[in-house]
Amino acid sequence: MKIWRKIIIRLLMGTGFLLLFLFTNSNIFLISFIILLCINELIRLNNKRYNAYLFKKFKAYLKSKERNKFSTIPLFFIGILLPFLFFTKDVAIAAVLFLIYGDFFAELIGTKFGKTKIFRKKSLEGSLGCFVSCFIIGLILNLNLILIIIGSLAATLAELYSKLIKLDDNLTIGVVAGLVMSLI
Repeated sequence: MKIWRKIIIRLLMGTGFLLLFLFTNSNIFLISFIILLCINELIRLNNKRYNAYLFKKFKAYLKSKERNKFSTIPLFFIGILLPFLFFTKDVAIAAVLFLIYGDFFAELIGTKFGKTKIFRKKSLEGSLGCFVSCFIIGLILNLNLILIIIGSLAATLAELYSKLIKLDDNLTIGVVAGLVMSLI
């Protein structure tokens, strides 16, 4: 049950920050939130009591393997911010939605139905979930079909192989998909 709560919260928070950007056309809220998250991480990592408190209070949302290292939570929001800093608005919106929903469906489907392992712990079913969700997002955004296919493939490969280059997929999905779509 822990994984479902975590990914649903990330889905809602990611979508919320995307909507906030679209309505304000400003990254200041997201940048401020990221700074606060990073400060919290530094305090947490340097204060054992505070760290223990957070892991007790929010155990349903935190990964136990992150108890003594920087968590992926700030990385997720940095991954949302980066496309808006480097790509056109349309590409950034698509890239961020690919990150939020592609990663969500990769984890949801991969965890529930993933039987065919293709790379480390990643499954064919999870990768297909990522690709199909990104493809549908591209259709909803009325993107060019070639852009949809290549952007969806880039996001899926970034999700699948991010560990190979020792980067969190929260950083790679939106950036890689945005970069590839910008080059087309």
